[in-house]
Amino acid sequence: MGSSRSNSGSEFSEHDDSLNWLADRGLDHASSATSCQFEGLLKRKCVLKRGRRPSMNPWTRYWVLLRRGQLLLHSSKSLGSGHERHQFKTTPSKILPIIGWMVLSHSDRSKPDSFQLSNPENGTIYRFHCDSVEVAEVWVANLKEGVKENPKPEKDLIDLGDR
Repeated sequence: MGSSRSNSGSEFSEHDDSLNWLADRGLDHASSATSCQFEGLLKRKCVLKRGRRPSMNPWTRYWVLLRRGQLLLHSSKSLGSGHERHQFKTTPSKILPIIGWMVLSHSDRSKPDSFQLSNPENGTIYRFHCDSVEVAEVWVANLKEGVKENPKPEKDLIDLGDR
């Protein structure tokens, strides 16, 4: 029913199996608004920190959770490269509030599996690298929702205090 995409030679239905496809790659999509919106394995590199290039800018592997306008970055438990949630610390090592940030898909065709997050207020830019183009597209879509400010609840139109 949904459109089909090719992933390393295997076909999957976007409508029926997309959550299974994400789960196979160590990604979870939570349905509850109180839990995380999206999570998965990403590599992060700081491109600019407050408008300046950092002296050291290695790629660092994190398990990243997107929750209520924040990115929670969990570092690896060991020096080895972990690929599953249990191989990363339970407490986040970094928390980035991203409301008001800009999400940019990577325009370089040689790196379609990466994207950037930039803070226009202080000039900080982070580049993230995913396992595939499809995973990067899902991250970008979720982050575009995550950087939006949460709408304020409307004032009650009915005043029940005069009864």
